[in-house]
Amino acid sequence: AFNIDNILPGRVLISLAQGGGDPRYLRAAQHLLGQLDRHPRIPAGNYWHKLRYPHQLWLDGLYMALPFQIEYALHSGETAPIADALAQFDSALRLTEVPGGLHCHGYDDSRAQRWSDPATGRSAAVWARAMGWLAMALVDALALLPEDATTRPLRARLSGLLTAVAARQSASGLWYQVLDAQDVPGNYLESSASAMFAYAFL
Repeated sequence: AFNIDNILPGRVLISLAQGGGDPRYLRAAQHLLGQLDRHPRIPAGNYWHKLRYPHQLWLDGLYMALPFQIEYALHSGETAPIADALAQFDSALRLTEVPGGLHCHGYDDSRAQRWSDPATGRSAAVWARAMGWLAMALVDALALLPEDATTRPLRARLSGLLTAVAARQSASGLWYQVLDAQDVPGNYLESSASAMFAYAFL
């Protein structure tokens, strides 16, 4: 199914592998890495969200795959997966960026989806929940990596993203789900996005 969501639980396998002598944890992590080795990608290099969502990059997919990929590479001593993860962050931020320092939920390289802008491939929606996944992905990935020339641009992007998010916090302390249009009918204060932002700021 090449479902990127299935990769995220693998992060615990790295901790378990480091904590004891049972080789099954590392074998399980390697199995998940095997999925990423074969996972379909858009031409910019980003993983498809799922096989049933072809040619589509979603912000939550960054959280599902890239911190695991970095963690595994650090455990195994490999450098290529780290470089690949940083490149995927860079292209995802570029492909989904909208005015105001925010990022739309998704990008369709094929422009086949109804939500996809025919010129840019971007979705029209800036969803707080998607921005929350993106913020957590960046925080978790950068917490694993040293601050050096390879990570400084991404750290600057994260700082700008969090500044944009902070500016849109409601008086209640929570964030609206449609982040760039708080007055749109049906918009609501989104608890999971607010929790993700709190985590990222912390």
